[in-house]
Amino acid sequence: MALRFFLLLTIVLQLDRASVVVGSGRHISTAQPFVAFFKPLSSYCSTTDNFTASNQYRANLIELMNELPPRAIANGGFDNTTVGDPPNKVFGLTMCYADSNSTSCQECLRAAGYAVQQECPFSREVKATFGACLFRYSNESFFSVADLTVTYDAATPTSGLFMDGMNSTRLKLLTQLAEQAAGSRLRLANGSEPCTDSQGGSQVMYGLAQCTRDLSASECARCLTTFLGNLPPPIAYGNVKGYNCYMAYSVGEALSITIPIEMPAPLPSTPLLPHSTQLLPPSSSLLPHSPGAPSAALVAGVTVGAVIFLIFTGTILVRFLLLHFRRKARERELTIKDEPLEKEFETGAGPRRFLYRELAVATKFFSDDEKLGEGGFGSVYRGYLKDMDLHVAIKRVSKSSQQGRKEYISEVKIISRLRHRNLVTLTLLN
Repeated sequence: MALRFFLLLTIVLQLDRASVVVGSGRHISTAQPFVAFFKPLSSYCSTTDNFTASNQYRANLIELMNELPPRAIANGGFDNTTVGDPPNKVFGLTMCYADSNSTSCQECLRAAGYAVQQECPFSREVKATFGACLFRYSNESFFSVADLTVTYDAATPTSGLFMDGMNSTRLKLLTQLAEQAAGSRLRLANGSEPCTDSQGGSQVMYGLAQCTRDLSASECARCLTTFLGNLPPPIAYGNVKGYNCYMAYSVGEALSITIPIEMPAPLPSTPLLPHSTQLLPPSSSLLPHSPGAPSAALVAGVTVGAVIFLIFTGTILVRFLLLHFRRKARERELTIKDEPLEKEFETGAGPRRFLYRELAVATKFFSDDEKLGEGGFGSVYRGYLKDMDLHVAIKRVSKSSQQGRKEYISEVKIISRLRHRNLVTLTLLN
């Protein structure tokens, strides 16, 4: 108790300075005078596995409280980050309520971390709500998971205004705002709905729904839906606060929505926060677009077009090469020269000699469609000689034939001398 009293006394004595001493001489810079005895509206303090004054967790916690408030101020009233490594890693989050003014928001952000230290000394997990903000930290990650605890609700009665019919208006308005807030990038929505008071006068009901920005749309909707079932009694003004969500409504007096004013630019990385988490999911719609830079759609279109062109060109080239090689093969085949047989046949005697090229053309390059039959020494094809206007049968000796040169010459001589009405006359020779 003596140590705690000394610490509180140190804070009070430093009110006129621009910094406050915490613990063993660590200075935390502030732009506004520290709010003495800044008390949370509600809080939770863990009671197991507490840290000690000399523990690394405490050093990381002090660094978190030094960095988190200015980051949140620069980020439109919200930030979540981490400091250190397990098992002494600290996860921290803070947020200003959207209907608090800028001054109240900044004072709350700067004072909340040190106020909860006084409320929950040496606790590894702390959650607290204040008039203008909420603050929480833990040794385990709680980001992106909604805490459904309703920690505080307030109501301001105004006699003669609220009636039972306005309760349905309140439920309708806040239900709509809960859905809109879940779908918003800022997890925030406000609006109004006309209503009639107990005296028959026309009134306007204003509402606000807000979640911490680390929550997904579904988690934000789940949290706000829970809060809808825990609204204060139906009177002129009320709000419900939790460690991730906030709802408020007012009849006749508009809620002043000042936080956040606008989406901030991304913060540069800092060596003091090596494990800082990303504040917002990356989105092409949030990034500035340089007028001279090509759009992603243009780059994708050019890339796809180039790939299609290369495939088309490659296909044409392959087909051309195949046709070229086939033509060359036919030309080589047509230029084959048989061994001269002039000595075997008397000049001017016997059948007429033809080139292989002429026979190949006559049989459509020895097409299977022109094939008449097949014997032991080769195949016979139907052919047509244009210059002689003559249909002929052409025998092509197979490369695998066992017929020798002498046998071939003997066959040609014998057939060329035969004359019979049932025999085909040998008229040509290659």
